[in-house]
Amino acid sequence: MLLAAVGLLPAASFAAGLSARPEPASALESLRMVAVAPGAAVADIVGRALQGPDEARIEKVCASPLPVLVLDNFAAGTDAVSPYMDVDGDGKPDAGHGEVVSAIYKASGKKTRPLNMGGDGSIEHLVALLGPVAARLEKGSLALSAINVSQCVDVPLSDVQKDLGLPYGSEQFLAHRAEVDAAIAKLMNEKGSPHYGKLSRIAARIAKKGVPIYLAAGNQGPGKVNLLGFLPGTVSVGSIGRDGRKAASSADNGLTSVWRPGEYAFRRTADGNVDVNGDGLGDFDAKLMSKGPPLAAAYAGKPMTEVLRTPTKDPELDIIRRDTPGGVERLTSELQDGLYRVDDLIAFFRIDGARAESLRRHGPYLDKSMRFHFTASAAGTVVFDPAGDGSPGQVLLMAGTSFAAPALCLKSGSPKP
Repeated sequence: MLLAAVGLLPAASFAAGLSARPEPASALESLRMVAVAPGAAVADIVGRALQGPDEARIEKVCASPLPVLVLDNFAAGTDAVSPYMDVDGDGKPDAGHGEVVSAIYKASGKKTRPLNMGGDGSIEHLVALLGPVAARLEKGSLALSAINVSQCVDVPLSDVQKDLGLPYGSEQFLAHRAEVDAAIAKLMNEKGSPHYGKLSRIAARIAKKGVPIYLAAGNQGPGKVNLLGFLPGTVSVGSIGRDGRKAASSADNGLTSVWRPGEYAFRRTADGNVDVNGDGLGDFDAKLMSKGPPLAAAYAGKPMTEVLRTPTKDPELDIIRRDTPGGVERLTSELQDGLYRVDDLIAFFRIDGARAESLRRHGPYLDKSMRFHFTASAAGTVVFDPAGDGSPGQVLLMAGTSFAAPALCLKSGSPKP
């Protein structure tokens, strides 16, 4: 329901899909994977997509020397959060989500300016943070080319249409954005939750100063929409996988007007830094790293027969609720260390829909953390190659629509398809 999503939740979700452990099985059986151009390179798709008003605005942002304001969780600076993103593949946290988003902007040649959310993703807190930004833009004391917001308030498309009584389908959301935005604000005000309406007015002020707000479209599949995409001046960015197709987990509705690469094979460079886009340059400073051995290295090169496992068929495990706190962690603890066939883990965790399809597309084998995909060589040894090019130093695959938005200015051909 819209009220629960916008008015009552203390914090909405980030759209990061960092090889996350399996989500609870979704009731949305109709989720589908839509091909943009099967087999085409990511760079080709991005090149052909450069059309329409939102893409024209992106070209201006990319050409501007002004920084992008990244509103996110940072593990450094004022209101720092504890690190929770592993970027060097050793299983230990190195950074906040904001550092990852900023690194992707850095890889595309854009300067960034952090604005730390401090772990509070509520609509009320967004108002408190973006209100002063709008005021400074109006006074001329702050100059930005764009604002990047990774936060998502994911709601089923059916709830948006039912709760607002919309007479049209989701493919018409963009054409009717102002109307839907006003209807959401009205509904929230009637329920005693004025924060969305305040945020809408702030977004309109920012848009009036010519500063677009880029949003993650969301990682809950085509059946959901990020309500923040109805705010004035926002651009919802969907994720393209490394196989050149729309990511199965990416939101795909009338608000998703721009598509960009959202999957990255991170590599350690010779000097200990981490490279995001495969150009050999360090986008994460080694000082951030926990510096442990890459977890994938524990399996790469070993005979598959030596490390391949099969989930235990225990009747007691079948009664564990996958959709309750701690359920997935309990199930994971029951698995042996080693690799598993993707379909075996999908069955074990009862994963379906877009999440299951996404897991199958990244490789036939997974470790029990569900974070590292592997293939087998002709000789039957384990291969870790998320980039698909055999390049050295690969440590993990990071994916999510919140990593597609900062890829707006990535040069053609990068990341490597």
